[in-house]
Amino acid sequence: MLTPLLHPTRVVVILFAGLLWSAGLGAHEGRLGQFADHTDIGAPRHAGTVAYDEQAKTYTVGGGGTNMWFRNDAFHLVWTQVEGDIALATDIAFAGTGGDPHRKAVLMIRQSLAPDAAYADVAVHGDGLTSLQFRETAGEVTHEVQTAITAPKRLRIEKVGDYVYMSLAGEDSVLRPSGCSTRLPFAGPFYLGIGVCAHNDAAFETAVFSNVVIGPPSAEVTAVRSSLEFVYVASGDRRSVWHTSEVVEAPAWADGGRAIRFNGGGRRHRLELGAGSRPVEEGPAPAAPGRPAGFNPDRLFAQISPDGAQVAFLSLVAGDVLLGVAPVHGGEARTLVKLEAGHGPLSPPSWSPDGTRIAYVRYQPGRP
Repeated sequence: MLTPLLHPTRVVVILFAGLLWSAGLGAHEGRLGQFADHTDIGAPRHAGTVAYDEQAKTYTVGGGGTNMWFRNDAFHLVWTQVEGDIALATDIAFAGTGGDPHRKAVLMIRQSLAPDAAYADVAVHGDGLTSLQFRETAGEVTHEVQTAITAPKRLRIEKVGDYVYMSLAGEDSVLRPSGCSTRLPFAGPFYLGIGVCAHNDAAFETAVFSNVVIGPPSAEVTAVRSSLEFVYVASGDRRSVWHTSEVVEAPAWADGGRAIRFNGGGRRHRLELGAGSRPVEEGPAPAAPGRPAGFNPDRLFAQISPDGAQVAFLSLVAGDVLLGVAPVHGGEARTLVKLEAGHGPLSPPSWSPDGTRIAYVRYQPGRP
């Protein structure tokens, strides 16, 4: 039947054969398919809803909330509790057009239902931007790893050990690793679910999750070895631009910041930045930089920014390789990215010509 959801800011018409639950009602008033319950996280002005169509196996999730970012979240989550390694995959489609371009529909792993809890999610935004978002510990600032793929047809979040990975599919619906991952340990039982955030507390947004599959992680996701990335210096947010099962190294900006060169398989490659671009082989690879003379585990491969104000460097701390920046003339250092120790060679970080981004290679675990 056609059931209108009347709302102070928008009217959304949803086709479904199931029942509608609102955030304040109990979980046992109807079936939620593969999920156990649902709730508003934080304090959205408008209570969230979920409708499960048992015949079509779809979940229509509605939520308000200001954002899922910074140190606190406000959105609606449909969840179940799980332990161990797990994967959640689904197709996502926003209902209707318009709304805030930063509204989000997500697949989430969350330590608790507190608004400031540690979490990782695969988020597709209203404008198509897709990223792996994460808050490493309760109350910390959220960061993300963006992908060049926009508005994927199908998405998957996977937890393998202490790592979380994102896989995406285009129109062929074949999920492939995106190269986006982060290390984020979850303790004991944790929450796995799907959710919606309006990115505007006065609004209410709806998304349909279909072909939902909960199961074991894929083998493909841990086959990715190298992820060529850059990090925005101001925010610490990352973007994965190329990934491969082989070892790559020695990234360097080219063409005024429009491309990145790197070594791989004994050859030098050039990657034009943009959706769908692939590396082009340019010739034999020059020798990659070795370990610098006067080895200092706190400041490896120090590189001065184009304006001479900052220095980027690698440091070795408690078994981790960290990419950090610090003022050239003294001041507190800041960690931008935690790299993976022991999974590949170390290369100097590379500043973009405008000094806003730093390119590097991140080596994922899972292979010797």
